[in-house]
Order: sequence, then structure tokens, then C-alpha cells
Amino acid sequence: MMPHATAARSSDRTAPARDLKVLRGEISAHYKELSRRLQQVGRYVLDHPTETAFETVTVLAGKAGVQPSAVVRFAQTFGYSGFSQMQRVFQTPLASASPSYPERVRSFENGVSPAHADEPARILEQVCSVNGMAIESLARGIDRERLEQAVQILARARHIYIVGHEQCFAIAAYLAFLLPQVDRPAHLVTGLGAMPRQEVRAMTQRDAMIAVGFAPYARETLALVATAVERKTPVVAISDSTVSPLAQGSLLLEIKDREFRGTRSLTAALSLAQALALAVAAEAD
Repeated sequence: MMPHATAARSSDRTAPARDLKVLRGEISAHYKELSRRLQQVGRYVLDHPTETAFETVTVLAGKAGVQPSAVVRFAQTFGYSGFSQMQRVFQTPLASASPSYPERVRSFENGVSPAHADEPARILEQVCSVNGMAIESLARGIDRERLEQAVQILARARHIYIVGHEQCFAIAAYLAFLLPQVDRPAHLVTGLGAMPRQEVRAMTQRDAMIAVGFAPYARETLALVATAVERKTPVVAISDSTVSPLAQGSLLLEIKDREFRGTRSLTAALSLAQALALAVAAEAD
């Protein structure tokens, strides 16, 4: 049942979540039922838990692109009396936690000296530092149970269809190279000749799909994932949010790559692709 939209009605539902993992699950489960403005708030708090824990309602609203009243309404939708009560749920896990990946990147960016910052060697140093943080964050933050499930799906599949367009094409192509190396039949869906649906025409429940997509999501990728879900083909999605459209009906492996100088790091996603292939190979041995 959808959480009630006002504090006046909150008495009709169970007590609001006191655990952040539970709250994130509730937001993800009911995301599609929210209004567009509340979806903007939901996406922001899911993708930026550290900022949500410490920012004022006004600052958070500005970053989410909504009015402060929408943030308060969002908190009340999930049973809280207001934003401050919900915010405490985000603050609790951070009391003893080490700095998060976004915090470390932000601190790194603020510490970069403007002098010589645009020299090629300095840019390389900065990119390597940010990418290293991304890989460390992936290793610590990946959902191990979901990773195991993904490996099982891919190991059992008769054929693996790989989808990733635009900025994600390199990751998809790498998977299409790796999986045959470990004796897993795989096909990279390129849409050559504007015929992507023809490439998945033989896809069934016995197969699997790996879909890679980060915001802004490629329409071709979304359409192919929808086709797979419709055919009940298991989908392993590599994406950036629990409310990513790729996550609907899929097994999501979430990656939090932060943009640096206007470009997204793909290092963590490529590392995950490599690990998936190696784990599938180990499963088959």
C-alpha cells in the first residue's frame, strides 16, 4: 500500500522507518506512485544520502529542483512529521561511518590547486585519484547477495544479450568481449541498421540480458530492457540508482560513479564487468 501523503493520515499506517536501509527500500518500492515533484525529491535523497543528512530543507529543495514544501510533503508521505524527523534517519548511519565516496571526491576537488590544474599530467593525476576512489567505493558498497544472484543468472543462461548505448557502449562492448572468453555465448545488441528488436527476436526465458545505463538513460536501452521484461528474460542491470528505469523488473547492481570535470568515470563499471565475467567462469568450473 502506498504511504499516505499527509501527516494527518500517517496514523493510518505503520510507524515510519527508523532504519535507512528500510526507508530506501520503501522509497524505491513506491517511487513510481509518487508525483513528479516527489519523485525528484526521492531520486535526490536516494542518490545523495550524505547531503540529505546534513543539508537544510531549503538547500536540499534547490538541489532537487523543487520547492521546500515538496521536501516536507515527501517526508510526510512516508509517515514522518516533517523533514527533520526523516533527516535523522539519514544521519544515524553516518555517526560512525568513514567518509563516503561523494564526500571524498568533493573534498579532493576542493583541495585541487588552481595553479597548473589544467596541465595534462595534473589532469591525469586527478582522474586517477577519482577513479581509484570509485573502485574502492564499489568494492565496499556492492550488494554481495545481488552480485551472487547476478552470477547465477548469467551462469545458467543459454545466451546472454548485452545492451549499452551512448556513454555505456564501452562497458557493453567489454562484456561482449569477456564473456565468450569464459565460454558464455554472448551477443552485443548494437542496433545496426536501426534494428535492435530484430537482434533480440530469439530471446526467451532461458536467456539473460545485461543492461548498462546511467542518467541520462538511452532510449534504445530502456526499450530493449522493457522487451526482455515482457518476455520474462532475466535482466541484470548495471545502473546508478535504485529508482533507475533500468531497475524495473531487473536485478540491479548499483554503481555510484561521480562525474568529474563534466565526465563520468567508467572505471568502476568496467571493473564490475570484469568481475562478473570472472565470477561466471569460476561458477562454471
